[in-house]
Amino acid sequence: MKNIFILIAALALVSSACRANSLGNNRFMGLFAFAGEAKPGEADLPYLAGANLVYYWSQVEPEKGRIDFTRIDRDIAPWVAKGKVVCLRFSSAGWEKWYKKYSGQGTPQWVYNEGVPGVTEQDGAILPVYWNPIYIKELQEFIRAIAQHYDGNPNIAYIQIAIGDGGETLADTYTPNKDRLSLWRTVGYTDQTWWTTVQAIAGIYKKSFTRTPLALMIDSTFLDKTHGLNFHTVSSWAAAQGFWLQDNGLTNKRVYDDTWTSAIHIAEPREAADKNGSTLHEDLQRAIDLKERYLLVFRQDIYNPANQNDLMWAAAQAGR
Repeated sequence: MKNIFILIAALALVSSACRANSLGNNRFMGLFAFAGEAKPGEADLPYLAGANLVYYWSQVEPEKGRIDFTRIDRDIAPWVAKGKVVCLRFSSAGWEKWYKKYSGQGTPQWVYNEGVPGVTEQDGAILPVYWNPIYIKELQEFIRAIAQHYDGNPNIAYIQIAIGDGGETLADTYTPNKDRLSLWRTVGYTDQTWWTTVQAIAGIYKKSFTRTPLALMIDSTFLDKTHGLNFHTVSSWAAAQGFWLQDNGLTNKRVYDDTWTSAIHIAEPREAADKNGSTLHEDLQRAIDLKERYLLVFRQDIYNPANQNDLMWAAAQAGR
């Protein structure tokens, strides 16, 4: 019995040491280009460590079972050639204006043809009923196929777990619609149903990707303000699952609770700096102070001539 206790204690120490080692690397590692169609020339920019490449399911698998990885591999190639890395996102819903032709219907039409209901937002975007069992089944097959191709690829820093609108943990982020809850209640939305769905989809990613890190993009998540279900509910659960945490609302005043400081995390600013109520330097400084692993930088900020010195300064802080 004594030997068993010694073994348990030793395993606990190893587990703690492994976690400490992984979090010991939780320091700023560089800037990623963010948003929009991939631009290979950005790999030449000296202050970028990589890029966030965003795709939509309808773009990648327009016909059932026919996934063409050629374009994605082509988009990754310039970064690899420069010794840089990428992160990948495969969303199934978005705003109509984000990426014309695809973001307005991020889920392929063939999925709807199989009987999955959709919700049409005020901007005309069609979003799937994420908890529909046919949707879950087909999404699982899609994620498995993506993982078979990319899991363990050393050129991919991490995969963003795409749950809801734009991949974030909220079913519908279209803020101009002030009554999204009523819209979604017509197809059976409740906060508990959504929370179960978030965990189910994240679980599919975890089972499929066993070598490449996964990050959950956490936002307000729940439409109905159910007691006990909130931002912290999601972040604490995600951290316990071993996921990285991604904050898509960074500002120069951002603070995190203990859940975030005990996990590896990444940040995307809430908006480009000129709309964020701050300077880019302030946003960059906050990301470094918070020990973000990576900071995703909006293209508006990358191509602003006034920001070039700040971008070079931030890149020089990476790895320190």
